[in-house]
Amino acid sequence: MHLAIAYDPGSGEIILARRVKEDVPFDGLTDLISAGEVPAEVKEVLWPGFGTDSETQTALGEVVREARDKSLAVLVLPGGDLPDPEAQKVDGGELVDKTESELVAALKVKRVAEIKAMAAAKFARNGPFPDWKVLRHRDQVAAGGATDLTETEYQDLLTARQNVRDTSTQLEAEVNAKIKISTLLAVDLSPLEALA
Repeated sequence: MHLAIAYDPGSGEIILARRVKEDVPFDGLTDLISAGEVPAEVKEVLWPGFGTDSETQTALGEVVREARDKSLAVLVLPGGDLPDPEAQKVDGGELVDKTESELVAALKVKRVAEIKAMAAAKFARNGPFPDWKVLRHRDQVAAGGATDLTETEYQDLLTARQNVRDTSTQLEAEVNAKIKISTLLAVDLSPLEALA
């Protein structure tokens, strides 16, 4: 088995990796590139000798399509396990472990996304402070008719929504201030989760 990896040539971030069988060797990706099936910008091919069976073509095709769609480079390596995109990257044509600072930066992005998703869920249709309640109240007030919420209930809803925003902003700042994986993982998101 070989590995076909589509990665960002600037950062080395792995976007997609697939195992590719090597049953029937051929000249490799360079043949595909010259035949026009792979864009010329997908140049970095370090290991020739793929199989031509349909399983190989499917796996290779996925990697090549991803590379073409997102202007990525392709790396082909002999054997080995599929890379872990969270812990590894491509550097100088090889799979290498990310540095501690790279791992911290990636974990920060992941934790901030988690916070944003939790906050968004609070405003979702079935969340405790949904957007539709605010919009409905505004429409009812603008129409001059009766409202489903009293003014006090409406103000309480607005206050609760602001608390979600404030709490998520505070947690994001706390996450971004951390410089070690252990302290990043220790950031407690329960204050945001508890808002209901």
